[in-house]
Amino acid sequence: TIATDSASAAAEHLVDALLDDDSEIVTVLVGSDAKATDTQRLREHLALKHPGVELEVHDGGQPLYPYLIGVE
Repeated sequence: TIATDSASAAAEHLVDALLDDDSEIVTVLVGSDAKATDTQRLREHLALKHPGVELEVHDGGQPLYPYLIGVE
């Protein structure tokens, strides 16, 4: 269980937990209430901590959930 001050921090922890040596792509669907600064923070975290992983970010527009994340 993770308690954080922002959706991007929670997403960072989740991605770190999900990624392994075989991971190649992270897909993020950005929800309707996600803050642009949080999304940029998540992008920067992935580029810094996981430079070999491809990142795809799409406007999902979903309510309630700032981010839906898939790892392949």
